[in-house]
Amino acid sequence: MKTYKLSEVAEKLGLSLYTLRYYSKKGLFPELKRSSTGMKLFTHKDFEWLFVIDSLKKSGMTINQIKNYVNLMQAGDQTLSERSILLQQQQKNIANKIDQLLVAKQIIDYKSWLYSEYENAGTSDIEIKQTNLVPKNLREIEGQLFNLRDSKLPID
Repeated sequence: MKTYKLSEVAEKLGLSLYTLRYYSKKGLFPELKRSSTGMKLFTHKDFEWLFVIDSLKKSGMTINQIKNYVNLMQAGDQTLSERSILLQQQQKNIANKIDQLLVAKQIIDYKSWLYSEYENAGTSDIEIKQTNLVPKNLREIEGQLFNLRDSKLPID
């Protein structure tokens, strides 16, 4: 079975050596093999596991949560339900984050369009009062922003 050194893994996966060493120090590679000189050796199976770890991290899981997942995996089939619940919760977290990012994208799209209008007018001292001037895909977020401007929000 072909093995890879830490530097090769870092290069192939686009992760830093520091990140890989940190993951190793935190115990996220429970089955990692070592050479006779103590050098970490990775197999294709470890590449798959690293991809899972990186995906969990990108999804917002902390290193401690990922370590908990590793521990559950090592405990065997009696933890299948716990692992399933943990991943289902993370799916919900990701869905919520995606929803938040979509709203943020709509706001940025609207503001980008608005600045284009300002540039065309040569000033930001104009009001876009006619709804039909606002592109259809931006009208909902424009309405939400307009409602926020007109509401009396409590100031902390």
